[in-house]
Amino acid sequence: MKDFNQLFQHRRKAAYQKGSRYAIAIARTLNLFPALFAILLLVLYRKLLQEWLPPDFPVAWVLAAILTAVLSFIRFRTYFQPADPFFLAPDPSTVSRYMQRAFTYNAIIQCLIVLAWMIVLSPLFIQRLGDGVAWVMAVVVLLTFKVFNLWLRFHELLAERPHWTDSVIRWGTNAFITIWLFHGQFFGLPLLVTLVWIGLLIAYQRRRQPPRGYFSWQRLVAEESATVARYYRLASQFIDVPQVGNEVRIRRGWQWLNRFPARRRENTYFYLYQRTFLRYREPFGVTLRLTIMTGIALVLTESLPLLAVCLYFLGLWMTAVQLPWIRRIHRFQPWFRLYPLPEQQKTGDLSRLVWGILLVESTVTLLLPAATWTDPFPLLLLLLVGGWIFATVFALWRIPRQNRRRKVVPTSR
Repeated sequence: MKDFNQLFQHRRKAAYQKGSRYAIAIARTLNLFPALFAILLLVLYRKLLQEWLPPDFPVAWVLAAILTAVLSFIRFRTYFQPADPFFLAPDPSTVSRYMQRAFTYNAIIQCLIVLAWMIVLSPLFIQRLGDGVAWVMAVVVLLTFKVFNLWLRFHELLAERPHWTDSVIRWGTNAFITIWLFHGQFFGLPLLVTLVWIGLLIAYQRRRQPPRGYFSWQRLVAEESATVARYYRLASQFIDVPQVGNEVRIRRGWQWLNRFPARRRENTYFYLYQRTFLRYREPFGVTLRLTIMTGIALVLTESLPLLAVCLYFLGLWMTAVQLPWIRRIHRFQPWFRLYPLPEQQKTGDLSRLVWGILLVESTVTLLLPAATWTDPFPLLLLLLVGGWIFATVFALWRIPRQNRRRKVVPTSR
């Protein structure tokens, strides 16, 4: 076992080595597609700034929405493992040093993410909102609040009884800060109000802080496992990866959907896959988030129809490529091989479920822009038809075709 004082660095290095191996394997399967896609995005972004962006486009609101999400989404990496021998460290100061290194590492990574987003958005900022000095000041403010958000998130993970209001307060605070910042009204009375509010949040978190040296190991391990599972699910769309865990959640508000498939033999796998989708943390969570985020993105891009079309189908694609994970969750269960059902029924039932999910998402995503756009037709109608066609092609053609390609045919000896 590595020395406890060097354990975090060792695990971080091992994680980066494993991640680089997966990245290289994915790059080999995609060939030049990522580079071509990046070039296409750069060309579209430049054309957006130079030709397509109308004068009345709400740049400040768009930047506020993007940076609110960037500030609020935080995955605190600790590299903890289930049944970790580190939990038995005899010296509490060793545990504290480990967590300090973890916090410093996460702060650097999260600040780099904010900086990368601000660099990407800098042409839009400088063209519509301010000069280079204003951009630098905005970066400093955002980096400061990103570290503060990381501190809040860390204490949320340490809390013995976490509550959903913690996330609501953090998201709301970030929304107000970014709105003030990108509307040019932050450096004044809002700054004083923000400082007072931050002081209240710090006092609130310190009152809820557990005893010194106490860590909610189960929550930290669950957070780390969920993060690793996301990386594996993404990589599994391109290469074969090991089976990883997935948290089960009882969503009582959605269980009524399980009454719809008739309890017949031909619906066996469909019923199993539907219950899996509704009960597991992912891909249900990512489907819900992408539906909401795509709908909001469409609301903000009413004056940019080409960009709205790209965002709509990008959201559908990002959901679709993660839905086959529903079947992979059960791929090691032995009763699948014992139950007397045709093997091809697994693929057929999964295709039916994915088809239904994508049909619902492609429709629900358009409800918000339909209610807010001044002239929603005929573009939204065309998007709806295109979304249904995409759902049909992906679920009823691509999934069976992908399953046939991955099937291993045993050779005779």
